[in-house]
Amino acid sequence: MRQRSVSRPLLFVVLVSVIFMLCHLLWRWCLPGADEETRSLLEKATSCLFALALTWRLGWWRGAGLAVAPRARSWLPFLPLAVIPALMLAFSEFGPATAGRLLFLAAVALMTGFAEEVVFRGVALRALLPGGALRAAVLSSAIFGLLHLANLASGADPVATGLQVVFAGLFGFAAAAPRLVTGTLWPLVAIHALQDFLAFWSAGGLAEKATPKAGEVVAPLVIMLPIAGFGLWLLRRSARAGAGEQAG
Repeated sequence: MRQRSVSRPLLFVVLVSVIFMLCHLLWRWCLPGADEETRSLLEKATSCLFALALTWRLGWWRGAGLAVAPRARSWLPFLPLAVIPALMLAFSEFGPATAGRLLFLAAVALMTGFAEEVVFRGVALRALLPGGALRAAVLSSAIFGLLHLANLASGADPVATGLQVVFAGLFGFAAAAPRLVTGTLWPLVAIHALQDFLAFWSAGGLAEKATPKAGEVVAPLVIMLPIAGFGLWLLRRSARAGAGEQAG
């Protein structure tokens, strides 16, 4: 497997992404009559097991950022991404929910953040890195965004899904930069999980089935674009610093 990740990294990442998507669809095929909560927990648990098994098989605990504990300064490059859940918390509407429901949403959000970050900002980014950091960030984030089309299978609104594809792609690119600069994945897991938890709570469920209003489409993209721009600046700054060290 490691040889394939080196010899054909893009093909390797595409295959890993397809398997990751199948981890979600598997339970919809096997348990079509199961309730949403049971199926979602099984999907996310399977995705987490796949992410851990893949990292273990490749031996990329450090390369994927799992073996690097974040220091206080390591959180600084991730702060622009933390603006997203902060704004969601400030401006989203959250309906009443029982403690059990909130615990369920938190568990699903945490497993989602962990699995997606390990696979895409961990393994995929590491596999594509020999081709250049910017190329790795663009390709991994594009694949990550397109993978959200699978949400249509759970009845998500097509417009909301399209927005999610673009938003996830921009988020993936913005997340790749601090991940590469700091070497740690854990701040991304925390931010991603919190963001999904707030999104689930405000939507009242795991799939956005209502067509978003115009403002709900434009605002997230307006917020995400400068954060992605910061990621681009961070990648270029890191590349210049690395070139300067080599020249010295």
